[in-house]
Amino acid sequence: MSGGARTRDGRRRRRVARLIPLSSASSEGEEPLSPSGCSPLSPSEEEEEERAVRSQSRRGHRKVEDSEITGGKKESPLKDNLSPWEEWFIGKEKELRARLQARAAEEMNIQLEKMKQKQECERRKRIAEEKHKEWVQKKREEERKERERKLSKEMAEKASRELEKMQLQEKAEVKYKEWLKKKRAEEAEKKKKEKDKVVIELLVKSMLKC
Repeated sequence: MSGGARTRDGRRRRRVARLIPLSSASSEGEEPLSPSGCSPLSPSEEEEEERAVRSQSRRGHRKVEDSEITGGKKESPLKDNLSPWEEWFIGKEKELRARLQARAAEEMNIQLEKMKQKQECERRKRIAEEKHKEWVQKKREEERKERERKLSKEMAEKASRELEKMQLQEKAEVKYKEWLKKKRAEEAEKKKKEKDKVVIELLVKSMLKC
């Protein structure tokens, strides 16, 4: 085969490689076919085809990145010149990127939800602790007031008992003084009567002598 014929055959193979998706290039357990689809490729032809596929894959990656960087801008006119393989590859890359972005967004939402739940839990815990602290303070204040009330009541009762005792003592002293005064008066009256009786008896005796 002449050099020109080999060159044309290689070009046809590369064009076919660009049109065939990577997933359909060969089936599991089957040998890759030549561009004619009739005979298996030789090792050198298979290697050349793989290089062409890798080259198309790298170009597809670059075009996907360029299209994402220039998002919102008008699509490049080169899109009309893309081969079916390049369009398929770009589409798959976009689908994969969209799935990854959706998954990342979902993970972010899950993390945000967990963070919100944690913050809400901490907020409720903080509120519960504050309420418990307020309840403890209120309880202690009530107990303090109750102790003061009981102490005040006990002191008032004690003072009342002391006053009542003093009043009873005063009344007893008054009664004792009255009784003592009356007793002394009675004794004085008794002595006077006895003295008068003696005087009368003496007078009677003296008169009888006369």
